[in-house]
Formats: sequence, structure tokens, C-alpha cells
Amino acid sequence: EERLVKAASLLDQCECAGLDINMGCSAPEIIRSGGGAAWMAREQEAIAMISSVRAVCSHRLSVKLRLGWTDDYDALLSFCRKLEAEGIERITLHPRTVKEKFKRKARWEVTGRLYDDLNIPVAGNGDIASAPDLVWRSEGPCAALMAGRAAVKMPWLFAEARALQDKTNS
Repeated sequence: EERLVKAASLLDQCECAGLDINMGCSAPEIIRSGGGAAWMAREQEAIAMISSVRAVCSHRLSVKLRLGWTDDYDALLSFCRKLEAEGIERITLHPRTVKEKFKRKARWEVTGRLYDDLNIPVAGNGDIASAPDLVWRSEGPCAALMAGRAAVKMPWLFAEARALQDKTNS
């Protein structure tokens, strides 16, 4: 927690769009170190950390998460509402559990449900592998999209998606 608060304090002195805390990474080495999705298993510590970061950060503060360690929507919603109460301004959801990693299809219906149930924007993440996927998902119930692996592999993904949207809108 201390390192995150110190980093947030330093970043707050810079010109930046915001700070995003990743509580969704399921990489074993990240979880062993207490980061990523490990925060979701320590809810009280996570909420206290967000409160401390919010206290030193005047920029937009957002969090990326997964469904959790189990597929329990009520627990996810409760956690997200607590994050919202501490000043989180956007949540990005990767709709798989921690243990699923990338083994099953992302459950975008859960992203839509969270979008409906929270008062802050909810962005979706998962299974965006092409420009058509990006365009298709942009029509779904979420405030924004996050493309991870596909964007790294194909940095032109967004230009292709824009071209597809322009073609569709003409």
C-alpha cells in the first residue's frame, strides 16, 4: 500500500490523464507478490489502499478488476460499490475469474450488468482480438473498452476499427 500511495503522490505532481490501479492481473508472480487480483482477496486492505491513494491523487482514479476469485456477482457488486464510495471514477472489468485466466470466453453480460448497477462508468475488457471485435463490443452496454493483448500485437487495431465504423456509418 505504501508504495502505491507514494507513486500516486508523485504522479499527482505530473500532468497525466489519471491513475489506473490493476487489481485484475492473474499472473502467478504478481499474485504471489500481493499485487493484481490478490487485492480482491483482501477486500478491507484494498479499500483502505484506494482511500489512501484517493487522498493524495487529484487526477481521475480508476481500477481494473476481474470477476473475483469465484463467480459471485453479489460479492463483485459489493466490492465495486465500496470502490465507488472511496472515489473510484471508473471500473474496467475483465469478466473472468482469477483462476480462469484466459481459459473461457469473457462473460460480457456481467460487464453489462455491472454497468447498469453502478453509478460510475464501467469499461469492458476481454476477447477483443480484431477490429470487428472492437467495433462489435463498442455497441454493447459499457462506457468504454480496453483492448490489451490485441492492441500490443496489432497497434493498428484502433485505426482499423475507426475505418470499419466510418464505413458502417456512411
